[in-house]
Parts: sequence; C-alpha cells; structure tokens
Amino acid sequence: MGLAGLLRACGLSYAVRLSGGGSVALRAPRVTVSPSPLIDIADGFEAYQETLRAKSPQFCKDLARKTRKLELKPVSFVSSLTQRIRRNCVP
Repeated sequence: MGLAGLLRACGLSYAVRLSGGGSVALRAPRVTVSPSPLIDIADGFEAYQETLRAKSPQFCKDLARKTRKLELKPVSFVSSLTQRIRRNCVP
C-alpha cells in the first residue's frame, strides 16, 4: 500500500502537486469545519425533551407527526438489483 492508499484508508484527503523535477510533493488539503448537532442529556433525556419542547414546539410537533407516519407503514429497502431479480424471476 502506498502513501495515497494509507491516507485514503485513514479517511484523510490529500492533494498531490508535481514539482518541476517530476517529484511528488504532498500539500495540506483545505479543511471545512461545520457545526455538529449536540444534545445535552446531563440531566436526563426527559429534561432535554422538555427544554426542546419549550424552545421549539413546532419542531417537536412535526417530529411526532413524522414518527407516527413512519410507524404506520412498513419500511423496506429495494435496490435496483432487487427490482431486476423480481422482474426476471417472478412470473
């Protein structure tokens, strides 16, 4: 495994720049930082839910509605391969 494979296996991105002599120089990639959703459950999940309901009542109502809607229908995963098999094998 070369350096590029090692970096890829570690989930790291890299940029390669060829210098004038044909040698390869690695250069640091750009880094993007985005906020990550965090929840504070130090006082328990129920306390977190109460705080969330007080701050965002519409969000909680929408979430409950969507949860109920999902619970009514069976959830299944159908891939294009599954569809092709059904088409070719099921009379």
